[in-house]
Amino acid sequence: MSKNLKGIKTVLILPCMCSIAFYMGSQVVTHTEAAFVTEQKVQGAISAAPVFPKTIHLLKEEAKQHEQSILQEYEGMKKELEAHSLEVLEKRLVLWKQQREKIVSEREALQNIYGEMESYYNQLTEDEKKNNGESNQQLQSIQADVNFIHTICENVDKSASIQTIDEQIQALQKQINDEKVHKLNEQAKEIEKHQEVPTNGKEPVEESKQSRDVEEGKRVQETDSSVIQN
Repeated sequence: MSKNLKGIKTVLILPCMCSIAFYMGSQVVTHTEAAFVTEQKVQGAISAAPVFPKTIHLLKEEAKQHEQSILQEYEGMKKELEAHSLEVLEKRLVLWKQQREKIVSEREALQNIYGEMESYYNQLTEDEKKNNGESNQQLQSIQADVNFIHTICENVDKSASIQTIDEQIQALQKQINDEKVHKLNEQAKEIEKHQEVPTNGKEPVEESKQSRDVEEGKRVQETDSSVIQN
């Protein structure tokens, strides 16, 4: 009887031990799977972490400031002058060139902001593919911000085109050159009035120094005009 009891105990103990081992193994697997899923979610959150709402807000504010600065500079270029003397025109030309350089600098800064915003959008697009659409809401938000900056760039290019500014500067330069030529012509006429006409009706053989200076000035202005046209 004792041998039979031992056999029965052995038969009962073995299934119990197997059950316990299976249960413990299943718990280990479940814990490992849970840890893996959690790790994936954390990695997804870390990859999207650089795109903070505060960063996006600051970039949008900077973009609006650059836009305002560009438009203000261009409005200053459009103001009419109270006087059109040669001296005033030359001062205006210098000012326009300075304003142009500032507009170019502001436009480059605006383009850099657009590029940075676009890089965030591309990053979130890649994250969405890895995380099965979990960052979709943030992606849509960044896309709207990218479109916002793009609209600012388009408005600036339409309202204060660098090409238009260059054309205005060239036109002002031509106006200055024409004014200089006109002034030299007036001086030449005054010189001719004060020149003594010979009794034999022939023109003077020697010109005065002032007359030669006027003619030299004309040639210089004509050279400047041809350079601008080219």
